[in-house]
Amino acid sequence: MPPTKIIDQFNIPKSTLYDWIKPTLDKHLKKEINILFSDYKQLIKEHNELLLEYNILKDCHCFPDDNTQVKLAAIEANYSKYPMKTMCRILNVAPGTFNHYHKRQKYPTKTEIRFDELKKLIIEIYGKSEKRFGYIKIKAKFNQQGILVSDKTVNKLMKELKIKAILKEKKPKLRLKPNINPNLKNYVKKSFRRDNPNEVWVGDITNIYIKGNTYYLCVIIDLFSRKIIAYRIHYLAKSNLVINTLKDAFEYRGEPKGLIFHSDRGSQYTSNEFLELQKSLGIAPSFSNTGNPYDNAVVKSFFSHLKKEEINRNDYQDLKELKESINKYMLFYNDYRPHETNGNLSPNEYEKLYYDKKT
Repeated sequence: MPPTKIIDQFNIPKSTLYDWIKPTLDKHLKKEINILFSDYKQLIKEHNELLLEYNILKDCHCFPDDNTQVKLAAIEANYSKYPMKTMCRILNVAPGTFNHYHKRQKYPTKTEIRFDELKKLIIEIYGKSEKRFGYIKIKAKFNQQGILVSDKTVNKLMKELKIKAILKEKKPKLRLKPNINPNLKNYVKKSFRRDNPNEVWVGDITNIYIKGNTYYLCVIIDLFSRKIIAYRIHYLAKSNLVINTLKDAFEYRGEPKGLIFHSDRGSQYTSNEFLELQKSLGIAPSFSNTGNPYDNAVVKSFFSHLKKEEINRNDYQDLKELKESINKYMLFYNDYRPHETNGNLSPNEYEKLYYDKKT
């Protein structure tokens, strides 16, 4: 019976009737809401379970009717991603069967994982050096990157990778130069350590043979950082070769003052033209003692590295190929190659550190 008829028939106030039936209505309404919410939660649960099953089947790339070994390998691959028992149920694999399979797997130790990472870095550095670096230089590059590792470990990993520095050494015959002028002074006296750039430069010339032709490479090195600050290649070893190389270096380094230039007593360096050029530039000439190549050991050492690490590893066809090769090596040497004298920094890195500290 509608409430309005009850009110009319029994003459009951409207408010009294609704106060009487409200608790009953609230009770039924609440019950219906609870039922609906319970159904909603059940639907959410079933949806999540179906979504999980879908993701497991998608990532495992197999189905319940596949080969058991395939399913075990798939569960193993996703072991840390999904619940093991859920994967076993979906793929129809007994959990005990998987546990036996799981225990038989061999997992790498932390040391093995670290060594694998180091090997990747070794291959990267070895490649950048164009196979020039042995374990000492590679270890130095590791230290620059903040990676602490011993010489022994790097050497061991390189042996496992079956890689080593590819160098080709040809020992030149030592040719002693006559004492052209006993009055030429040696101001360096094997003191090859310098505290500032542009205090002492050293220079020399070396021969390079290509297809029956001889070419001459002249270089100038700053003793402070061992940086190659100028170099030239020519088919004649005349005074002009060392003159033009010195002019290049002097201009490149901003025309420094109070400079000493050291060389051997070769005719190019003792020529009147070269001595006059040094005098006009305010450079004090210094010369190795007669017949003593060790007085200019820094340049001799550089030539040795250049030939082992670059020249002797290539078969040049002409002067153009030689120049391209030397240009590339000079960039590598100044920018990337660690130098023991510089605390295993490259010459450019060492000079940058010096100027950064000054500013």
